[in-house]
Amino acid sequence: MESGSSVGEILQKFGETAVNTNERTELIIFRKKILESAFLEMARPAFKLNAKIYIKFSGEIGQDYGGPRREFFRLAMKELAMSTMFEGKSGNGNIPVTFEELLAFITGADKVPSCGFSKAIDISFYPVEHGVYRLPHVSTCSLELHLPRGIDDIKAFQELMIRALKESMVFEKI
Repeated sequence: MESGSSVGEILQKFGETAVNTNERTELIIFRKKILESAFLEMARPAFKLNAKIYIKFSGEIGQDYGGPRREFFRLAMKELAMSTMFEGKSGNGNIPVTFEELLAFITGADKVPSCGFSKAIDISFYPVEHGVYRLPHVSTCSLELHLPRGIDDIKAFQELMIRALKESMVFEKI
């Protein structure tokens, strides 16, 4: 990469090399259970991490030329924001962090800017090696959330998220 490349050019080049656009992995998503169906689909052995994601909503006719994929990510973020997964006491199925803490973890901001973010938050998945757990991580500048793929135990996933959120370095408010 040339030294005069912009961040956008670097990220575009990375996307072109990291995602195999000749392959696709299909996710069948239930609108009433966006996140649950997504996690189940990504836990399947046939899920290809580096393939282009192709979204099909269960019971709906249509081809994914980008619209269903954008709709999926919009609904997933909305469901995540509205869920109680990140609120309340631990032990009752919730992760004891607030939405503001989650937002700050992903974006560096604890509130959604009045004009919104410059782009949607991208979520990518990395493979989990047997017996080795890497914490979920983010790139706040490029609005990217990287989550582990293939963790069958929801408690293990919750513990990783809590550690990532609570142990990460965050921007200090002035």
